[in-house]
This record gives sequence, C-alpha cells and structure tokens, in this order.
Amino acid sequence: MSLFNKRITEIELQDIENLIKDQEAENKQLEYKGEIQEDKKEKNIINKAVCGFANADGGLFIYGLEEDENKNPTLIRGISLEDTSWDEKKRSILSTIESIEPRVNVEIKEIELDDGKFIIIIKVPKSWNAPHCIKRKNGKNRSFYIRRDGSTNPMEFEEIKDMFDLNSSLLEKVNNYRNERVSFWSSKNKDKYKVIFHAIPFDSFSINQIDFKKARNILNKDFLYGYYFSDFEGLFSNESYYEGKLFRNGIFEIVLEEYRDEGGVNVGNPYLEFQKFVKDSLEVYDELGISCPIVYFVTFTNVKGRNMIQKPMEHYVLTDAERDTLNPVGIIIKDKNQIADYAYNMFVPIWNHFGKNVDYRFDDSNDE
Repeated sequence: MSLFNKRITEIELQDIENLIKDQEAENKQLEYKGEIQEDKKEKNIINKAVCGFANADGGLFIYGLEEDENKNPTLIRGISLEDTSWDEKKRSILSTIESIEPRVNVEIKEIELDDGKFIIIIKVPKSWNAPHCIKRKNGKNRSFYIRRDGSTNPMEFEEIKDMFDLNSSLLEKVNNYRNERVSFWSSKNKDKYKVIFHAIPFDSFSINQIDFKKARNILNKDFLYGYYFSDFEGLFSNESYYEGKLFRNGIFEIVLEEYRDEGGVNVGNPYLEFQKFVKDSLEVYDELGISCPIVYFVTFTNVKGRNMIQKPMEHYVLTDAERDTLNPVGIIIKDKNQIADYAYNMFVPIWNHFGKNVDYRFDDSNDE
C-alpha cells in the first residue's frame, strides 16, 4: 500500500524507516525535508509543499527526514522543538498555512524519537477547490505552485486557467450524473414511488476504479444494505425494499421502493435512513481512502398526486399535486460533524411540498 493511502493515524516510525530501506525517492506525493534553521525559510517551504500538493493529487510532507541529491531519503534527523511544546508547534504550522487561499485542510501527526526530537508528517488531500495560492504579506502578490514528480514548481498561466475551468464544470458533472440515474429509476415500475440516495465523491471523476476487493469485504463485513455481488457496473445488492449499488468509480446509490401500498409517501423513515446512509458511506469511503468533499443527494420519484403518510391528528395539504419528482439541491459534506443539520435541511423542501410547515435550521438541537 502506498504510504499516502494509509490513514495518517496508522503511519508509524517503521513506515519512515522503510522509506529509507526501500530508497523511496521523493515523488508526486512525497516530499522530505530535514531540520530547517530559519523560521522564515521553514514557513515558506511548508507553504509551498502544501500548496503544491493541494493543486496536484495530494501528498505527504515528512519533516525531519533528510534526503540526498537524488531525492532519496538517507537519515531520520528529527526536528528539535527546543522550548516549544508539540501543541505549540502544531498551532504554528496551522497558522503558517493560513496564508494559503482558498484554505487547505490538512492532517498533522508527530512521531517522537528516542532523543526527544520529532518527525512531523503533514498530509495534504487532493483539493477540489483548486487552484490554491500563497498570499504574501502585502495581500497583493499571490504565488501558485503545483507538485510535479519530485518537485514543487510555480504554475503556468494555462495550468491555472485550466484548473479554474475544471472546477467550474465539476458540479455540472455531478448534477448530470444524478439526473441520469434519477431518470433511469423513475421510468421503472412507475406505479410505485421511490426514494433514491446518492453519494458522489469529487474523487470519482479522477479515478478509474476503487479497490474492488477491499470494497466488497467492507460492505459485506458490516452487511450495509444487503449482501453485495459483482456485476458489470460495480457491486450491487438487492434486499427486500433496498437496492444498493457501489459503482467502480466510488459513487454510492441506494434505492428504497415503496414498501406499503397505502397511496401515501413516507418521509420520516427515509429521513432517518438518509442520515444512516451518509454516516455509513463516509465510513466506507474513509476505509477506501476516498476523501471528502462528497456530494449527497436525496430524490423522491413517482410521487405525483400522493399525500404524505400522516401521523394521527396531523393534517397537511399537498402543495403541488402535479409534481412527480422531488429533487432538492445536494449537500457537500466536508466533515462528519455536519451530517445532522445538513440532512434535516435537505428534507425541508420535501416536507414543505407535502404541506408540513417546517423551516431550515443550523444546529442539531431538534430531531424530526
């Protein structure tokens, strides 16, 4: 396994020693640096590394590991913190990279050595908010860097322009994919309504295929939405009222068919199921090394003329009896702690459609 694909919490001293043993030279996702004496130079090197990795495919900056003229690791030197604590050093690094815009969220880990020095590992994810630049103190000058092979270099004008263009079209690709799948499902078995969940990682448009064997083991170990088998498109399950699909590029799809023929639409159960889907899929993605941001959608199809299944003594008025598809705007999850509020807000326009007067909220103090 590539060291970059490991969770940063799992990287140990033995992994660093193996880099030297295997003569793993600096590459597009690895940069080494021994101890840097000058504070200003240290900040500049860290900023360039983080910016360059974020504008490429992400990477690991391993601070405290010497390299030779061929960029091969040679010696674990470690970083002396002197009178500074590790927490203070970590805060200093995070403060340093605040000059990168848009902001880059990194993970940082320390490995303490026997002599009291530290190896510092900064893991930079591939960014879908690129291009990133380093903003200089005067606020006017900005420098764009990108990681190529084993070097971090200034970006060319055309590279910067192409990156802006790519990201402006990314959400269009996400929405087009969702619309194609919704159209497919809405045309099947039209006498039943369906609820469709989608998880679409930005990474799905840059990778050819996930680790299929690992994905199958993860899904079947926890029995998420049924037992999964392989087909042409990826992994699928077909259990009772669930149909699950994990496509080869990492896109997750769950379809819930109407399971009670009462003529009405059950919104409460899918709301709870959606929260579970977000939580479960984020855990699967974490194990597969697929990082946020991830776009989540919920869609109700074939609901034309249907009322909401009501609790006793609750009465709602259908606001649009002709609308057949309810497709609120997706949510972009960048953090697991965002699930509760975002899931609730995703369902607000759906509840409103069925006449339930609820509003958006921005805390998780209430549950539907």
